[in-house]
Amino acid sequence: MADITASHFTRPEPRNRALQYVRALADPEVRKTANGIANSLGEKRADGLQRMLSSAAWDADAVRDALQAHLLGGSAGNVRVFGAAEYNFIKKGASSVGVGPQYSRRTGRLENCQTGLFVVQTGNGADLIADRELYLPEFWLKDKLKCCRTKIPHTVRYRSKEESIMAMMRRIKQIRWYCDDWFVCTEPLDGKQLATSLEHDEIPYVLQQPNCLQQLRMAGVSMDLLTRPSWTQWVEKGAVHSQWLRIRIPDSEVRPMRRWLLVERVLPRRSDKLRTYRCFGPEHTDLETLVAVALNGGSAARTLAAACESVGLDAYEVRQWPSWYRHITLAMLAHFCLNSAPATAQPAKPA
Repeated sequence: MADITASHFTRPEPRNRALQYVRALADPEVRKTANGIANSLGEKRADGLQRMLSSAAWDADAVRDALQAHLLGGSAGNVRVFGAAEYNFIKKGASSVGVGPQYSRRTGRLENCQTGLFVVQTGNGADLIADRELYLPEFWLKDKLKCCRTKIPHTVRYRSKEESIMAMMRRIKQIRWYCDDWFVCTEPLDGKQLATSLEHDEIPYVLQQPNCLQQLRMAGVSMDLLTRPSWTQWVEKGAVHSQWLRIRIPDSEVRPMRRWLLVERVLPRRSDKLRTYRCFGPEHTDLETLVAVALNGGSAARTLAAACESVGLDAYEVRQWPSWYRHITLAMLAHFCLNSAPATAQPAKPA
């Protein structure tokens, strides 16, 4: 992976440090802390690694772009699904960038945490982290002293989680996008805002919606339709896993894309196990494709949890804005090395 990082460092020392860091994150025998990584390199102190993460001259976004070019490469033909998920990094203090009382889906309650937003690519042989953004609550950006201490750039403005996800998807689409690619999200976000942005950029999507019965009523669907024998069964490992119903939503615009409401009934039948998904895609899209994309919705969260275990995605000891992005980017690179093709399975040794 030296080819990904080489041209984005002005000096060899931080480049070698970054490669050492990636190799240590990818090594299952190394403890994923600054001191643990330093000790694995035969060093008593982690000053060199901390300097690489904080003040050395290199561009984390440029490394991310180079990683995306590798990750998104290849020819068309396989259906790729890009899933969005948030991950809450629980913290003890109040000094880390973006930290504060926020609802954590990991624990189901309010926690003192940072919220990272991620897009994960699935469906191409491996689940790989494609992009990342740190969510900054509005109250954080109003505290100018905290922004200064954590080195948040003056150009950073408040963005909702939906806006951050769209920024990542636009970067991905700009690098490489195929007609068979899809976006899926099962997070409890503002589905209407996200759907409007995705449709504007003509990105096919499947978005899980809250309040199933309310969604059906808003779409003008008769409740009698749910009792008719028009459901399609989804079989997994020889057993019927769920039943699905696709309902077309009328569209006043004339275009080759269509909207649908997808309803899932988890078996055994129970009215409280209905789930709805808002869908948008090419007119020729079949039910099987929509269901496959919807069932990929949980892959992003599982991939992030696995990355925390395998490459220490959450094992950082940094407090500033640039340092957070640098650690997360290098952890993404380590995760790519572990889960991509065998030819690129291990990071190159530093020169």
